[in-house]
Amino acid sequence: MSSIVEVFTGINDLFNQEQQVTPLIKEINLKPYLQGDVNNLCGLYSAINSVRLVIYPSKIKPELLSRCIAVLSQKKKAGDFIGKGTYSSDIAYLLKELLVREYEIRFTKPFKKAVDLETYWSKLKRFLHQHSNRAVIMLYYTEQAGHWTVIREITDNELILFDSKRTKDLPKDICTTTELSHSKTRLLMPTMTFLIKSTRFGG
Repeated sequence: MSSIVEVFTGINDLFNQEQQVTPLIKEINLKPYLQGDVNNLCGLYSAINSVRLVIYPSKIKPELLSRCIAVLSQKKKAGDFIGKGTYSSDIAYLLKELLVREYEIRFTKPFKKAVDLETYWSKLKRFLHQHSNRAVIMLYYTEQAGHWTVIREITDNELILFDSKRTKDLPKDICTTTELSHSKTRLLMPTMTFLIKSTRFGG
């Protein structure tokens, strides 16, 4: 079994492989970093990928993943967020203690309690459509597990993702904010949602 150092060294190499980008978000060639074989780092990837979108066309620093791990390790043991994943409080801590300070971004966590899907969808749509340099970090659940992802665009019918597991979108008709069912297979978590915007590009 690879050591933690070897795993993170391999992952960190991905952050030096920037893709060519285009001026318009809707035609973007920028690709999200992937989790690789470490399945419980989607929270870290969502935070980093959201910053990549928000500061685009600028690039993140190659050492950002290592910095994120170091900062989060001040709050909890590395084995905890590697093995058990990241919580909403971990994402907030990472944004506040590192990403807001290193990059020209701001974040809010607008939902203090659960809301219905229409209210949630409408809020995200208004936020994302106000400016291109914006992103949403969101936690959702399936019957198997929870997953942190990044929403880069939203339509009336689907969420367009910038996701570390290559998931392209989430159709609205399979989403819910109440409980999972046979037809509603994605439980979106409003209280585990972060709105990220740029302070540099007028976002």
